[in-house]
Amino acid sequence: MKMGLMWGLAVLLGLCLGVSCILEYEIPKNTECFRNLIMSPNSTGNPIECVHLFTSYIKGMQYRLNYTEEQMNWILDLERGMMQKHSIKKRHKRQAMLGIRQDCRTLSPMQRNNLFGTVRQLKETPIGNGNNEYDTLADIHNEMNSQGAHGGPSFLGWHRVYLSMFEEALNRLREGISLCYWDSTLDFLMEGASQRRTVTFTEAMFGNGRGSVINGPFADWPIGNGQTLRRNIGSPGSSLMRPGVVDAIMYDPAIRSHSQIVVGGQGFPDPDVPNQRINLESEHDNPHVWVGGVMNNIAQSPRDPVFWFHHTFIDYIWEVFRMKLQQLGVDVERDYPFTQNWQFHGWWRPMAGIPGLRNIDGYANRYARQYAPHATCGNGCGGSTEFLYCPSGGADSDRCITYEAEADVAPMAAASGIAAFGAARAGAAGAPAMMSLQQTASVALQRSAQEGPLQLSGPNFSPSVQDDRLNAP
Repeated sequence: MKMGLMWGLAVLLGLCLGVSCILEYEIPKNTECFRNLIMSPNSTGNPIECVHLFTSYIKGMQYRLNYTEEQMNWILDLERGMMQKHSIKKRHKRQAMLGIRQDCRTLSPMQRNNLFGTVRQLKETPIGNGNNEYDTLADIHNEMNSQGAHGGPSFLGWHRVYLSMFEEALNRLREGISLCYWDSTLDFLMEGASQRRTVTFTEAMFGNGRGSVINGPFADWPIGNGQTLRRNIGSPGSSLMRPGVVDAIMYDPAIRSHSQIVVGGQGFPDPDVPNQRINLESEHDNPHVWVGGVMNNIAQSPRDPVFWFHHTFIDYIWEVFRMKLQQLGVDVERDYPFTQNWQFHGWWRPMAGIPGLRNIDGYANRYARQYAPHATCGNGCGGSTEFLYCPSGGADSDRCITYEAEADVAPMAAASGIAAFGAARAGAAGAPAMMSLQQTASVALQRSAQEGPLQLSGPNFSPSVQDDRLNAP
C-alpha cells in the first residue's frame, strides 16, 4: 500500500503543474476532512483550507451535474445517511439492518411489488423545479463521473457504494427495502434465441423488452426530452452474462486477486473463447448491450431501473469472489490493484461524485452485503415457480433456467398516444389486453416511433463477446 502511495504521489508531482497539481495532491490529503464535513456539516475545527477546498469541490460537482442547490444537499444528505448506516461496527447488527439481497425472480409478489413500487415512488418524489429524486441519483453516473466508475479497479467499489446510496433513498420512502439481483445467466441458458422471449422482460417482472416500455412496474417511465424508457433486448451482436465466466470468478482458486477481474489487470482466460482474456467489468458490459436502449449508454444507463438489478448481480458475484479470497488468506480490504489510470482510479482518490469516500473505501468489509445464493436445482430455484425451472435431470449444482413467455400484456390505449406517467399502472390508460409477444412488441415499437430516435450522448458499452444464437430471427 505504501509503495502504491509513493508511486501515485510521484506521478502527481511529476506530471501536473500549478493550481491543478495542488488540487490533485490536496484533495486526497484532505479526504478525512471531506468525510468529516459530510458527516457533520455544521461542525467546527476543520482546517479552513480544507473547508475552502471542499466547498470548491462541491460547487464543481454541482456544476458538472447541473444540480440545483436543493439536489446537491439531498445527495450529500443521502451519502451521509448511507455512510452512517455502514459505519455500525458490529457486523451482525449492520447486516440485520440492511437485509439480504436475492434474485428478483425469487421474491414473493408482495416483496416484488414493494420494491418496484418504491422505485417508482422515488421517480415521483420531486426535488425543486421539475426534478425528482430518482433522476437526481441516476445523474451521478454522468459522463464525467463514469470515468471514475468504469475502466479500472474502482468499478467494483464505486458501484457497490452507489447501490447502497440507491437503497438508502428507497428506505427513506419505505423501511426494510433491499435491492434484488437479476442473474442474467439464467436467461443466457435458454435454448437458442428464445432468450428474447424471456419472462423476465414481460409485464410480470421488468416490463416488455422491445420498443417503449408500456407494461410492468416501469411503464411510461420518462427519461427526458419528452421520451419514455425503451429497450431492444437480444439484438444481434450482444450477449448476456455467461455462466462459465461467472463460475470462474466465483469458484476457480487460480483467480485469486482483484487484478485478475478488473480492467487494466491481467484478466483470466475466457472459458468460451480461445486465446482471449476476460475480466468482470468487461463481462458486465454484455447485459447493458443486450438490454439496449438507454441501458446501452454508459452515462445514462441508470435511467433504466434494470441497471440497479443488473449491478446488484455484479456485486453478488464480487462478494462471492471476496469470500473465496478470504478463504485463501487474502486481505480483501487492501487487495486494491495497481493502476495506470491513477487520475480516476488511484486508491487514494475521492470517489467520483461521492467525495466522502476514497476509491479504496469501496473495498471495505463494512460495505459488503449478504446475498441469498443464485437459483439452482439444489435450492429449488430459490422457491420460484413462476419464472424459473430446473432442467430435466439437472444436478443440485446446476442453474435453473428462465421460462419462455408465450404472451404479454399491453394497455389498450398504448398505441394511440403517449400515456401520462403512472397512468398505465393506475388503470387510466385503458384496460390491459393479453397479446402475443409479437403484438405487444408491435404496440411498443409504434410508441417509440411516435417519440422519435433516442436522444442520448456519450459512448455506449461494447460486448466482451457475441452470442451467435442471437443472429437467428
